[in-house]
Amino acid sequence: CSSRTVGKVGESPVGDVPVQQTTAATEEITTEPPTEPVSEDKRVHVIAAGDNLIHYSVFKNAEKLAGPGENFDFKPLYEPVKYLIEGADLAILNQETIISQSNPIRGADGGALLFNSPPEVADAVIDLGFDVFTMANNHLLDFGADATIESINFWNEKAAAHNLTVLGAYLNEEDSNNIRVREVNGVKIAFLSYAEHINGFSIPYDSPLRVVMNHETDVIERQIKEANEIADAVIVAAHWGVEDTIIVSDDRKELAKKMVDWGADVILGCHTHTAETMEWIQRDDGTKGFVYYSMGNFVCAQTDNFNLVGELADFDIVIDGET
Repeated sequence: CSSRTVGKVGESPVGDVPVQQTTAATEEITTEPPTEPVSEDKRVHVIAAGDNLIHYSVFKNAEKLAGPGENFDFKPLYEPVKYLIEGADLAILNQETIISQSNPIRGADGGALLFNSPPEVADAVIDLGFDVFTMANNHLLDFGADATIESINFWNEKAAAHNLTVLGAYLNEEDSNNIRVREVNGVKIAFLSYAEHINGFSIPYDSPLRVVMNHETDVIERQIKEANEIADAVIVAAHWGVEDTIIVSDDRKELAKKMVDWGADVILGCHTHTAETMEWIQRDDGTKGFVYYSMGNFVCAQTDNFNLVGELADFDIVIDGET
């Protein structure tokens, strides 16, 4: 830095020429521009589970565990993993069975693969710490469209009471196009849910009930792209594949690639009742999405060894503070 020597205005110690001098007593002045503050990363720790499949022996055990005056207590069945679920910022579950209180409770007993669960199941998994419930699966119409609508309304009431996000089965077309977005730790996350089939059942022509199927790729593309516009991250729950195998079919790989290209950041696969592989899928621009092809079962009463291994998807969604 520089300073002018002390003197009268217009005077100089060397003739009439002003002189610039630097002295030890001169105070240094920083002239570097201030640095822009760097925003911190935003991080969401996510846990996701596969099929919550309430077989006959599952609800019979819950019946035995119930105390006086209670019908069912499912909470002890989930207790061993509660610390994992409640430790997440966001927990997602595939609710495989409907809850219709006007129909009999069933759990694939009596030779018929039909499921309808008691409402205490919902109480248990909500208490466990799950925030998001996906319902697009092959057992949606096990007791008909009216029972499915009853189950949707049941879960919508739970969602309102406990700040939950519920999707995959919708009361009508407008509801299905209402993309669910949940903000967690400052990160907006959009959720979508699709099913491969509904066990040969079909929605009656006069019912407004709506489930988006995997073959409706035009709808899926539109919804994922829209979700990508309104949220920071997009999570897709995909019910697909061949049951009781760990082989990932080519059609699932193709659909997963399309979903990622359209904007899906994470795909959570279910339905096969087996734990399958997972991988990154790269887009043309070099960015990536991640797919769990099947997380297998969460709770069930299937006893083959390949049905007894399930996955808890455990990952972080990170929004980079600089970029």
